[in-house]
Amino acid sequence: MRIGRLVAPTRRGRAAVVAMLIVLAGRAGAAFQTTSEFVPADQVAQDHVPGGTLLLAAYAVAWVVVVAYVWIVWRRAGRIERELADLATKIAARGRRAD
Repeated sequence: MRIGRLVAPTRRGRAAVVAMLIVLAGRAGAAFQTTSEFVPADQVAQDHVPGGTLLLAAYAVAWVVVVAYVWIVWRRAGRIERELADLATKIAARGRRAD
């Protein structure tokens, strides 16, 4: 299986992505509720975001991507080296036949 070409998205696929982004943006907007009157800062409910967990997850994803990329490049380089070795033996065999 070759993954040499990127496939251009179809109109239907692009429309689905745009629709999904619109839905997600609507949900994100609905999550922020505003009040119509003044509320002192010490009475406002505090949001707690798990920053440490999100940071570790982001680093884990980044390292998985880097390791996968290095592994793919390493495999392709090995394949190219094998092909070059095969070509060298074929060229050497042709040179012996010509003698």
